[in-house]
Amino acid sequence: MSFYSSAQSCDELMKRFYVKNEFPNISDSSAFCEGVVEAKSYTDYALRFVGSPGHLTSCEIYSYERYGVRLEMTGDIIYDESIFDFNHGFNEVMYQRIEQSNPQILDSLGKLPFGMLQFDLRFQNEYLGLFYFNELTDSTVQVTLDVEKVKTSIFESLEGIVITDGITKQDYSLEELKNGVIFKLSKSQRGNFRLNFTSYIYPNRICTSEAVSIPFNVDGD
Repeated sequence: MSFYSSAQSCDELMKRFYVKNEFPNISDSSAFCEGVVEAKSYTDYALRFVGSPGHLTSCEIYSYERYGVRLEMTGDIIYDESIFDFNHGFNEVMYQRIEQSNPQILDSLGKLPFGMLQFDLRFQNEYLGLFYFNELTDSTVQVTLDVEKVKTSIFESLEGIVITDGITKQDYSLEELKNGVIFKLSKSQRGNFRLNFTSYIYPNRICTSEAVSIPFNVDGD
């Protein structure tokens, strides 16, 4: 049954919210309607939930971002209970918008295929282990990719990952990295990889679609 396709006004959205019967009754209808108004000012997809963004795992975030839906967390310290009703009103508009333009993803939001992996410290260390680091000066290091290590790593391939020197903002191709490139070092002799997984499609089981920053020492630790 569709709960969003024809809803336009705050009252209509509130009625449909009750029909769904997924949440407690709305205690502050004004806050609900303020959330509706706020959502209608957005041009992109977003959903709001109570909680701290720092408490979300990369897979929790990716389970929405992979469908083009941004998560907005409204904090885990609650001073005003009306934030729950505001978020419900906001989300009702967004669910309506998503159903009208891309209904097939509604049941998939917040879910991931089996086997998706969180990009955590283990991933970062394995990624750094794919490279050789040769310090050239106090401010530069040669970074060389070992393609054979990539094949046997958890990544299996780096195709599609945009790899950037986090200090100079220079992008490098896999071929360039295989031959060796020069990264800048900070005053503390640390370098920085900036990785963007947006176009990474093989094996496409890492939970990140955003740029990831990975610092390294000149010895690769």
